[in-house]
Amino acid sequence: MKINGREVGFLYTVGAFCDINDYVVANPDVSAATAELEKAVILNRAYNEAHGIAEGGLTVAELRACPLHILADLREEMKKAEEEGLKRSVEAKEKKDKGTA
Repeated sequence: MKINGREVGFLYTVGAFCDINDYVVANPDVSAATAELEKAVILNRAYNEAHGIAEGGLTVAELRACPLHILADLREEMKKAEEEGLKRSVEAKEKKDKGTA
């Protein structure tokens, strides 16, 4: 998606999952809205790390300054990233039991 004229991506990894949960535990009094912005920053950081993008990551301050309609788009993109992150890409087949008869 585009935010402030640049393309940004989101990736849901184990590290992102841990960082999101760590943030929520460390900040029990934060609003759900602010936590959602932090989640966007974390998912964007995971995407950037996976794709070798060193700069231009989202910040909470940047997201807070966006028009509210961006939040709806942001939520949709994060949802897609989570769904993709939870999909299995490889299915292992069970070995057949070699019984002696």
